[in-house]
Amino acid sequence: MIPAESVISILAVTLIGTAGLISMLPVGTCAQCNHCRLEKLERERRQELQRLAAGEYPFCPVCENAIREKIGGYMLNAVKPLAVSKVGTWTHALPFDMPFSPATLFYNVAGNYALSDNFRVFAELDRRPDGSPLLAGRQPERGVGNLGPGWSTLVTFELGGVQHVLGHDFGAGRLSMWRLGGLNDTLVQTFFDTPGGTRSHFVALKIAGLPHVLSYDMFSGEAMLSRIDSNASAPVDVAAMSLGIGHTAVVALDIGFEPFVLTYRAISGEVQVRKMTATGFVTTFASPLFFWPSNITHVAPLPKDGLPYIVRHASGTGRTLIHHVDRSGAGVRFVTNVQPSPGPGALSFLGVGAPVLGLLRSRSNAHPDLPDESLYLYRALTQEMVEYSL
Repeated sequence: MIPAESVISILAVTLIGTAGLISMLPVGTCAQCNHCRLEKLERERRQELQRLAAGEYPFCPVCENAIREKIGGYMLNAVKPLAVSKVGTWTHALPFDMPFSPATLFYNVAGNYALSDNFRVFAELDRRPDGSPLLAGRQPERGVGNLGPGWSTLVTFELGGVQHVLGHDFGAGRLSMWRLGGLNDTLVQTFFDTPGGTRSHFVALKIAGLPHVLSYDMFSGEAMLSRIDSNASAPVDVAAMSLGIGHTAVVALDIGFEPFVLTYRAISGEVQVRKMTATGFVTTFASPLFFWPSNITHVAPLPKDGLPYIVRHASGTGRTLIHHVDRSGAGVRFVTNVQPSPGPGALSFLGVGAPVLGLLRSRSNAHPDLPDESLYLYRALTQEMVEYSL
């Protein structure tokens, strides 16, 4: 009589061998049996989910769903760079949103600034001694000056139909405003104060048609919404709030003519969207942990065709992606990769607070009524502006 232990061992070996043979069968490959057809459909479903999770499919801003085909040329896509241009050494590269004469403000740690016509950034070779493109004609002396050193954050806003710049010094707590004067070729200081305190982020937004600024301290998590009534006095504080500590990017967005703010926390990869009001905010989206990677160094609005796109960049890897914020700020979805990647390396010397990527509008003399919209990135290490078509 065969011992029980031997029977069990024989059965175990038989089962293992049978399982191995079954795994080698071409399950899901034949077109006859129902089992194989179901297995093939399940396999395709799993692959589809993996592609969607990895963001391999593009995104439709109309239905706000992932799609496989481009719809009527409406889907946003960033393709091979249109141009790469040397522009000099700067810490900030900040376009003004002027409809008829769009220009970019360049600023460096020494306090020097240069205003350049956006079309000339890539279309002409003429440069000032500092490397910046010219503003007008063959006059390198126009559009240059000095704001003073130490301005860690610069943001643009419109007041009374005139473009302005608000500057903040993180180290000393200084605050200043300048208006674009002359023939849009100089910055004139209209306000200066040292209120003290430190704020890591400033963003400009409009609430009920009035210019506001949201200042945020990433170390305490506290924020203040202030209204800009005059360029000759300090912004008026209207609402104190807490956004939570550790947000490394704060971006202002317009969604359906309503003001929103998107925040990103690098340590946890969290992304949050808030609808701003004159008295505070309402959170419309809060992502799970590590929704984005924790290596994102730059996030900026990209309002192509008036739609709420955002662009994010990781200086360590050079990877750059574009996302879309859903209607009512209820979600953030992947749109496309920027290809080819601008490559690793710092886009600016300061990172947070120093605008160095976003939407660039330009007008040519041949087509003054048809502004071109493209994605720009400034690479401080190579002193280059890179332009991608959208």
